[in-house]
Amino acid sequence: MTSLTKWTGEDYHRMIDAGIIKYRKVELINGEIINIIPEGPVHRFINHRKISVSGKPPSFKRWMETTGADFNA
Repeated sequence: MTSLTKWTGEDYHRMIDAGIIKYRKVELINGEIINIIPEGPVHRFINHRKISVSGKPPSFKRWMETTGADFNA
């Protein structure tokens, strides 16, 4: 039988303070400590796009052209 420990926010912050996960890219989700995956170009576009001069966000195609983002990155 396998059982997992569900971590609390207090546990998580104590691990950070103790240096156990201080420099790791992780987050606490539903009691589990999950490795954070680096954001790729599509994620960056969705979360960080800016309003252009026209007041509308740029299209994905235009954003790809101007940033040189690569789907394979």
